[in-house]
Amino acid sequence: NEGNVNDNDARREGGGLWNQTGSTMTVSRVTINNNTASGAASDDGGGGIFNNGGTLNVSRSTISNNIADGENGTGGGLHVNAGTVMVMLSTFSGNSSQSNGGGIYNNAELTIQANTITLNSASTNGGGLYNNSATSPSVRNTIIAQNTAQGTSADVFSSGAQITSLNYNLIGVESEDFDDVTGDQMGTLANPLIAGLLPLADNGGETLTHALTCPSPAGDMGSDDTYTDQRDEPVFNTRRDIGAFEAQEACSLGTNDVALSTGKSVIYPNPSVNGIFTIDFNENMVAGSSVKIYEIGTGKLVREMATEGSSMQIELSNFATGTYIMQITSDRATETHKLVVGK
Repeated sequence: NEGNVNDNDARREGGGLWNQTGSTMTVSRVTINNNTASGAASDDGGGGIFNNGGTLNVSRSTISNNIADGENGTGGGLHVNAGTVMVMLSTFSGNSSQSNGGGIYNNAELTIQANTITLNSASTNGGGLYNNSATSPSVRNTIIAQNTAQGTSADVFSSGAQITSLNYNLIGVESEDFDDVTGDQMGTLANPLIAGLLPLADNGGETLTHALTCPSPAGDMGSDDTYTDQRDEPVFNTRRDIGAFEAQEACSLGTNDVALSTGKSVIYPNPSVNGIFTIDFNENMVAGSSVKIYEIGTGKLVREMATEGSSMQIELSNFATGTYIMQITSDRATETHKLVVGK
């Protein structure tokens, strides 16, 4: 516990950690980063962790930038091949698999509660979560968003039992494989729900986390459970935020500000075929506000500038075709937008 498992390689399974039948493994406040598992079969992989049986409990940990790079390798961050696994208050970010389940691949019994699963990628389906088990995995109070896959299910996919929602989840792109309920927030393929996450960073605690933008659709939209977040920070306000991170202050205007228009800034054209966008800023975005653009697949900051007036033009013509996240921040508000660059 409270350690690092980094930069390891395995020929088949479990680049970082491997658990066997009859064993109980507890991973708490641990960083598992940049490990690789290179097995070629679909039951190989688990760049970060491979659970081959027994009981695995993961809590307040960050599993990031791990790879299952074998031909049909699955579970870049975590491969649950057998046994029982509980993942709680943890972050899966930037993991990838050559086949299915960039973040998590499940073939057994899996419970997911109060996690942030983002920016993972799969070459086939289930960039965030892939289920292959006849036993339905359960998901509660969790963000699964801004993951990518070559198939049609970027965030969640199941070739086994339907994935069960225990409520209060934020799913970027909906799937018929996810049995959502009233308290869930679901995006669509045409209009993905952007979770409003800042890049993976040291926000306090033992492990890196994705802080929420202010505001974020995840803010105060979770359950009324009272346990602390990944960093051991308490619940702020009456409801927790969705995901592993709990913001510790409200999104509010400064004491000298007045309430302004609640509409967002307007961006056009979007998508842009030549990579040139015009932004008409909301009144909250005064001169000198920060504009940052991130790659959606990696969270990497690729452009940073400041506003100069009520409108500005941004040229991204040298950027690769795809989707980017733009965050505009002033001392009054923060906005998050999706930019689509076409060619």
